Amino acid sequence: MKKIQKGQYGYIGYQKKVAIIRTLTLFAIAFMILIIGLYTTGTKSNALTIIAILGMLPASKSAVNMIMFLRYRDSSQELYHNTQELAKQLPMNYDLVFTMPDKSFQVQQIACNQNTVCGYRDGDEQSLKKLQQHISSVLQSNHLSNVEIKIWNDYESFLKRLMQMQEKYNPSEDTTSSQILSLLQAISL
Repeated sequence: MKKIQKGQYGYIGYQKKVAIIRTLTLFAIAFMILIIGLYTTGTKSNALTIIAILGMLPASKSAVNMIMFLRYRDSSQELYHNTQELAKQLPMNYDLVFTMPDKSFQVQQIACNQNTVCGYRDGDEQSLKKLQQHISSVLQSNHLSNVEIKIWNDYESFLKRLMQMQEKYNPSEDTTSSQILSLLQAISL
């Protein structure tokens, strides 16, 4: 299984597999230690029972991580290929999940050119505004002000904006796109 980094297409699916395997392995190890302790001593009052109980802590933490990833899915390959054709060398991130205290949002695709961030996600207009405000506040708190952020729920509008950004994109002049996208990756699931 090839490792997929955060921001690359297919990241959520990859993390689901990793989280499931890790969670099942950790629980299996903890239960095996418990069974070995019961079998060798004939009672649950032994040191291996304590080790098994402590082994449930990382297993439970991994289970929470697994549940978070199971809630989301990768964006469709058709959307990915359409965007790849238009974006060419424009810096892009895929399948980012932003969490806030009351809600979490998945952004299927997000592009950046200098001080412009453009993204696409399914959702209502109210949640798009809330997500844009959240991203804006995070960028401002990290000294990245004057960044225009627009998240669309209409794929055609997103593609039009993406084409405009691609036409204006000059890699030699781009100084902030990688910094913005790295920050967005850092605050996402």
